Amino acid sequence: MYDWNALWHTHQGYRTGHAAGQEDINQLGGELSATLIKPAAHAGDIAVYDQGDQFLLVGHDQGLQLLHLAKHALFDIQARFLPDSGAEPCIEVYVKNQATQEEDSWRSPVHRDEQGQIRLGKRLLSEGTMPPMPFDNLSFTDNARFRDLLYSAWQDALPRLQQETAAWRPGGADTSGALARYQALMRFEQARLGLRFGETARARLSAALADCRFDDPADCRGLWLRVEKWWLDHAAEEDMSELISALASLDYASEIALVEWLKK
Repeated sequence: MYDWNALWHTHQGYRTGHAAGQEDINQLGGELSATLIKPAAHAGDIAVYDQGDQFLLVGHDQGLQLLHLAKHALFDIQARFLPDSGAEPCIEVYVKNQATQEEDSWRSPVHRDEQGQIRLGKRLLSEGTMPPMPFDNLSFTDNARFRDLLYSAWQDALPRLQQETAAWRPGGADTSGALARYQALMRFEQARLGLRFGETARARLSAALADCRFDDPADCRGLWLRVEKWWLDHAAEEDMSELISALASLDYASEIALVEWLKK
């Protein structure tokens, strides 16, 4: 589900010491009143427990340490330009919390004014001002950390959004035809992928690639290397050799189709 080791190190300042009844961090479910969902695979690894509304990460670092992570604070934020979203293109900000299964999106149309400048609503996109984004369907919409990260994600995405909207030209027949051909190619490739990768494999791939960004199509090349690294870091006890071999045999078009397939 998550890159637990990355979360462990990112939030290291919030860890607390813990005096456990035993040293085996995979055997603390009863003591913590929680369910083990990711055992530690080796001495330097961490164990992860589910305690209802939060995850508990347990590891050894100058003594036994415990990290509490509230589920409502674990969210992914993506901002993207959608050139073919209806009557006019728009910018979308999509938020998902895998732990709570909450998701919501905000959209606003973009258009060119008489001077050819891109406007988001009434404001120039180049101003960099983040518009109000209520996200009323999210239980954590008023969480201060979420709002801070939302603002950071918006500012980080602005250069790319400005570049993409500046390159966009409305209503071209060539663009529509190219999009139709791309969609047909994706449907064909994804139908073949569905025959090669079952639900279990798809779940593993989704977990392994959850934190990867594929804004540049070139980032889709060599997916098997990313999955192999995730396997060694997080699930070395599982046999994923056949899955990785199948990934290594994919060509570039199939890898792009696989990334799009996993987003569905």
